Amino acid sequence: MPSLDTLEENDGRNERNSVLGKSCEIVDGKCLPYEVNGLKLPKRLFAFRSKFYLNGRPFLILSGAFHYFRTLPEQWGDRILKMQAAGLNTVETYVPWNLHEPYDGMIHFGGRWNLVDFIKMVHKLKMKMIIRPGPYICSEWEFGGLPSWLLRQSTIKLRSHNKEFLSKVTRYFSRLLPLLAQYQYSTGNGPIIAFQLENEYGAYVGGIKPSEKTSYLLFLKSLFKTYGINELIFTSDSSGDIGKSRLPGTLMTINFQTQATKHLNELKTLQPDRPLFVAEWWTGWFDHWFEKHHIINLESFEHELLSIIANNASINFYMMVGGTNFGFWNGANNHSIESGYQPTITSYDYDAPITEDGRLSNKFFIIRRILEKLSQTPLPEPPSKSHVIKPRSYDLTPFLSLSKLVKVIGQLANYQTKSNYMLNMESLDVHSQSGQSFGFLHLQSHCPKSTKQLLLKGVVRDRMYIYVDRKLKKILTHREEPTNIIELSGANEQCKIELLLENMGRVNYGNVLNIQHKGFLEGEIFADGVKIKKWLHTVIDFSEEIIEKIANEESYVDHSLPNLYKTEFNLDDKIGDTFIDTSDFGKGIILVNDFLLGKYWNAGPQRTLYLPAPLLRNGKNTVVVFELEKNITKLKFSNKPMLGKVTLRA
Repeated sequence: MPSLDTLEENDGRNERNSVLGKSCEIVDGKCLPYEVNGLKLPKRLFAFRSKFYLNGRPFLILSGAFHYFRTLPEQWGDRILKMQAAGLNTVETYVPWNLHEPYDGMIHFGGRWNLVDFIKMVHKLKMKMIIRPGPYICSEWEFGGLPSWLLRQSTIKLRSHNKEFLSKVTRYFSRLLPLLAQYQYSTGNGPIIAFQLENEYGAYVGGIKPSEKTSYLLFLKSLFKTYGINELIFTSDSSGDIGKSRLPGTLMTINFQTQATKHLNELKTLQPDRPLFVAEWWTGWFDHWFEKHHIINLESFEHELLSIIANNASINFYMMVGGTNFGFWNGANNHSIESGYQPTITSYDYDAPITEDGRLSNKFFIIRRILEKLSQTPLPEPPSKSHVIKPRSYDLTPFLSLSKLVKVIGQLANYQTKSNYMLNMESLDVHSQSGQSFGFLHLQSHCPKSTKQLLLKGVVRDRMYIYVDRKLKKILTHREEPTNIIELSGANEQCKIELLLENMGRVNYGNVLNIQHKGFLEGEIFADGVKIKKWLHTVIDFSEEIIEKIANEESYVDHSLPNLYKTEFNLDDKIGDTFIDTSDFGKGIILVNDFLLGKYWNAGPQRTLYLPAPLLRNGKNTVVVFELEKNITKLKFSNKPMLGKVTLRA
């Protein structure tokens, strides 16, 4: 008699039946699990012939991507109930490694983005769950979810069978996977029905041989088994890459946006007589700075969804719920020399059916109409709209200049480093020897007062402001030539040189992951031909320590730029969502009640930052703006998002 694993992996017969999870074998009036060749199908999600089974019954996966780390926990329940109201039965999420191991060896799954709390919320609301634990996730997330401290070790080769890399992955997975195993569907204690192995690995080259890629995936799969993962495991790739990360006995799934029938036939050809699953059906797209806001044609959207259903395919709507790249968590792309470096914006609205701020778009109602007809049962009504507060404005005043901020941070332990060389962020001995991951790096030194010319050599990653005696002389970016000249008067007041470097987001996709160091790489500055040394490095990453420190500082009025601006105001009416209008701002970041909301930039497309209601308080509220390029005077709240001029993607 064949084993269940053999049936799942090798059965070659085709079968068509109801796949809505309501069919079963009726015996004596009772609905019993199916039997195949004398074997009762297991409780877990099981891929057999052309469909999935759950509890032994045919099951169509109707899933939506909802990232717990892009929505505040207080709003999780609202978004999941809206997913139910659209007709979905499953929630899918990535798990970012760098969020849960921010410093080398310091692994945690609690705090604001509590993974277990999210899983329990999904289970409580009677939804199934798919987990994509990485170690690499892409997701337009900083460094694709990989911790930046991996770059400190030059021998590490990311996403490969490299010994040092696997050692770090094993340590992390030894904590993550047993935690997830407790909430597997087959245990009866949780909602998790499936796990993805790595992420779009077929597209990754990275100088890795095919045999090494297979070894890497097999190693990850062995960790899944070692740490108790018993649910269905699958790989996920886009059209053209499907099959390049193929493993025996592991279900392949496909990602696409249009031409559904064509791509599903591609999957069917490579993997006949297995269930079809679109692991990512892209409901919209993400935006980079300087671009327009991407949206999807609604007629095309409906047509493709109907095509997927007509092919009896399971589906994961990516994204079902839009979100926010809070703080410094946005990623970037760098596909080619022509397109160059393209950091992703703060909003991850994605033109999703459920928007960044929880509104229901036209796509939501298209999905609901189609899935309600498919299920032939009424769907629950979605929760009511969230309250939005009325537009208002408050005065902003200068709070701390850059030079004062550097002095304040210098009072903290281990945030400053002296060196004769310019160090990149990752090589700094801060945060338990893990380097600097995000934010800004300030460097300062002096040149002779008689200096007439500064010669700069090095590679900027990603944006560098150059000041001499507190006056901005030049802004260099990722695209600039490695050699630049700044002319001076030869009668400088102090000839104090300051560099402010910004990490605008590490690349999250492609074959350049191993070279995502940030700073003025191999940087040198010469004053009239003499190399400048004795650089003081100050980390300005707005860590909890820094935020707490500046919150207790007295205002130091100075109108020079960059500057921290501050406003305090009382909210006595009903708290609600709002949007900070950044139209009159230049470039910088915003903190609300000590929470780092995110980045803004007048490069667009987005002109507002979504401010969720849970971040506001009845009574006193404090907003701090770190503005790099403009003098600003007003903080304005809007009652609607402004994500920029639109462009059709499909």
